[in-house]
Amino acid sequence: MWITWITIFCYSVIIWDNDYMKEIKITKESMGEVKAFEYCEETINVKKHIEGSYLVLCSRLHKIKEARLFEAGYETWGNFLEELHIEKHTAERMVKIYDTFVLKYGISPAKIEGAGGWSVVAELLPISNSKEEAEEALEYATGALKKDVRIFVHEKRYGKESTKMCTHEETYSVTICKDCGERWQVFGVEEVVKNLESLHSKKTTGYPEAEHLRADEIIVQFLRDLGYKKVAEAWEEVDKWYA
Repeated sequence: MWITWITIFCYSVIIWDNDYMKEIKITKESMGEVKAFEYCEETINVKKHIEGSYLVLCSRLHKIKEARLFEAGYETWGNFLEELHIEKHTAERMVKIYDTFVLKYGISPAKIEGAGGWSVVAELLPISNSKEEAEEALEYATGALKKDVRIFVHEKRYGKESTKMCTHEETYSVTICKDCGERWQVFGVEEVVKNLESLHSKKTTGYPEAEHLRADEIIVQFLRDLGYKKVAEAWEEVDKWYA
């Protein structure tokens, strides 16, 4: 049903925006102020519709992982995700979104989609420990800026005072490859210990799965930084369940 909806939507976009396949030189003056503004507003709606369809992908990833459908043509879950060009941690979060908001709490897809793209909804997972909390978080996120959603989540987890006087003590370094643009977080021993201790001190948030997943990411990246890439890859191939 969702796939049919996406097909109809994509077809309607092609008809509606029939200049997207052609190179047309357009200026604000040639379109006029009103039409230019309407075009911008329509583009925002297109983006919202495209983002909303992510729940279809979340559903499919959940089914493929839980029923191990990937074994029909791929050696591992990770191999399938490589073919799909989706990072493993991204896929795990999308699976968690569907498992939590749809299957566990029975919240309507429309309400979930209204809160924004998958990355916004994923931010709400740590504070969605009941259906009431999940609905409150989704309602807040609807129409809110992503930075405001992050502040909202942080304040819900650690208290309102936590965002007012941040001294930015918990930071990390990022290395970016000049050739391919890939980026990864770089950890020293002290940073690893500090980040893990920080997760441990905040374990009373009621969402240990998120801290567990984050701890895994820290350790795996540290192994990569030490040169144990194969060990890290082997660990990432192991199926995990955090709840």
